[in-house]
Amino acid sequence: MAADFFTGIGIGGALPLTYSMIGDYFSARNRASAAAWLGLAQGMGIAAGQLLAGFIGAQHGWRLPFIIVALPNFLFIILFWLTVKEPVRGNAEESLRDLIESGKVYTGKINWNLYRDLFKIKTNILIFLQGIPGTVPWGVFFIFLNDFYSQDKGFSVEVATLIVMTVGGAAIIGAFVGGLWGNKLYNINPRYLPLLCGSTTLLGIIPMALLLNYPSQIGVENPSMILPLAIGFITGFTITITGPNVKAILLNVNAPETRGSIFSLFNLTDDLGKGFGPVIISMLIVAFGRLWAFNIANLFWLVCGVLLLVMIITFPKDEAALNELLKQRAKEMRN
Repeated sequence: MAADFFTGIGIGGALPLTYSMIGDYFSARNRASAAAWLGLAQGMGIAAGQLLAGFIGAQHGWRLPFIIVALPNFLFIILFWLTVKEPVRGNAEESLRDLIESGKVYTGKINWNLYRDLFKIKTNILIFLQGIPGTVPWGVFFIFLNDFYSQDKGFSVEVATLIVMTVGGAAIIGAFVGGLWGNKLYNINPRYLPLLCGSTTLLGIIPMALLLNYPSQIGVENPSMILPLAIGFITGFTITITGPNVKAILLNVNAPETRGSIFSLFNLTDDLGKGFGPVIISMLIVAFGRLWAFNIANLFWLVCGVLLLVMIITFPKDEAALNELLKQRAKEMRN
């Protein structure tokens, strides 16, 4: 438990700081792409870790994969320390860049008043609200879908596992491609970014419903897995387009000194959804049975998608408010 506790501190502390650094490395015009690349690295790392645990853990026990994964990090820490230059806070903001490059220092620091003001930004609130219902359906994929397809749909355990892996692989690809798309759309019109998030979340409900309600193959000799795999890929790809773009939206409506704090809150709501999701689904299973429970869970993305679409209104206003704040900070720096 102690090891899990300290591991959680390390991971939980690193992610908000990482996205805060992205905000200082990249301007608003490139943050969705940056978030996409970071998400790709995280997704590939998670997949590699799971494969490593599967191959090595079965023969050598569960401890060895943890050791193998942890040891290279000591080298990476040293390389990171020696080679990576810490970004200057505020340097990526257009209204501050010239002043900072001329030697002026951006002095904004988080305090209680600024922390409290995070909850006055409507886009922040909408992102928090969509986060919890948005993570509930993922419990179906990674906890229940394998068993559901092997027992209720008549597929072998191997095929059911392959379907879940396909969803996971497509999710990695969808998040990466979605971030690149979002970056291009943002540079055309900022409103297109939440539009992309909301519309793809709502569209993702359709292939998810098809996957859940696929006809049972019990009694069918050698059932074809091509269609479930295709539907699973489309589902995973579509529903993860939102991920990096929501993070870019958060970066673009919060000041440099508050980005670490806002991402800690974002991760908290995300983790709450991941934790309560399986509990909610289990309660629905008891009340309605598995098929109905999973279909109800799928509709949680409807709530998520609508809240994301509301940001078409709030996001440009909150981004403009931040730009005005930074211009005021620039005047103070000149004086």
